[in-house]
Amino acid sequence: MNKWIIGIVAVVVIAFGGTWCFFFLRLKTRYERVCDELGKDYEVKVIDGEFCSFLTDVEKTWSNKVDMIAGPHSEAVKLAGFTPSASNLMHLMSSPLPTWSMFSPHQNRKSVVLALVKCTLRPVAIDHAIHVSPDRHMAAIWCRTNVVYIFQDKPTGMREALYFKYSPKRKAASKTQDDTDLKPDMP
Repeated sequence: MNKWIIGIVAVVVIAFGGTWCFFFLRLKTRYERVCDELGKDYEVKVIDGEFCSFLTDVEKTWSNKVDMIAGPHSEAVKLAGFTPSASNLMHLMSSPLPTWSMFSPHQNRKSVVLALVKCTLRPVAIDHAIHVSPDRHMAAIWCRTNVVYIFQDKPTGMREALYFKYSPKRKAASKTQDDTDLKPDMP
């Protein structure tokens, strides 16, 4: 009788262990694929005089289509477990994802959340860098030759501003059509 009970318990334990290993390896493979798709993390570059004058030109002459406090990037930083700020956004965009742990489901859950946040809200940067001010209260991502994201710490939260530069051909067309129909030139 005892041999039957021990045998049944052994079969259940082996079945549970095999199922756990199957699902664990499947999740680990998917997580590693996401890490590979994300590629290299952003390089952090301190804003120098040349880039500072570029940002001044962007804020003065380019069109501002999105300007909000506590926008989607702020929510993503919160979801990742940080307080929304330009420095925490820089940390999130530039730090590598944690490695998958075989014995820590809590760490794996955090790793998956970070991977999802990075996949969904990380804009493509033409120079693969996030530019930060020396005091780390402002960050900028140069998405395309005519698109720049600027993030600034404000007392009420993190400001997110998206700037576009329209071509002269598009500016002339905007006189005859509504500005909401106008789309930026993408290289």
